[in-house]
Amino acid sequence: MYIADDSTRFPLKNGSVDFFIDCMASFSHSLYSQSFLTGEMCRYLKKSGVVLGTFIYFSPGAETLANIGCKYPERNPAAFTFSYFKTNLEQYYPYVSIRKVGTVQHAASDRYTLSCHVDGEDWSTASYLAAQGAVFL
Repeated sequence: MYIADDSTRFPLKNGSVDFFIDCMASFSHSLYSQSFLTGEMCRYLKKSGVVLGTFIYFSPGAETLANIGCKYPERNPAAFTFSYFKTNLEQYYPYVSIRKVGTVQHAASDRYTLSCHVDGEDWSTASYLAAQGAVFL
């Protein structure tokens, strides 16, 4: 099942989801909301549920963050840093693993949030796994 919605209230029973795949949804959600999407989704996961995802982050104080604030004034201003994402994951999930994937310094487009990027600043991506219970891979 795939859900594309700007809400966190889905027609799902609490505790019924095995996997939540966050393909940059947490980044998009934070452009329009103060809440932490992956934390909001926690209630839908089974006790053995797992979250797999990717997120975008910038260096604290980056000019890109100020640009995002101008274009998306309703965003969560703290949401786009590595420490914010890691701290919030650990608040909701006792098992968290994060791997930095890579960094670019030039956005090849001027659409959407890409237009906020300041050429030369790090635009970084990380992947993560978070779980309520122990996960063996």
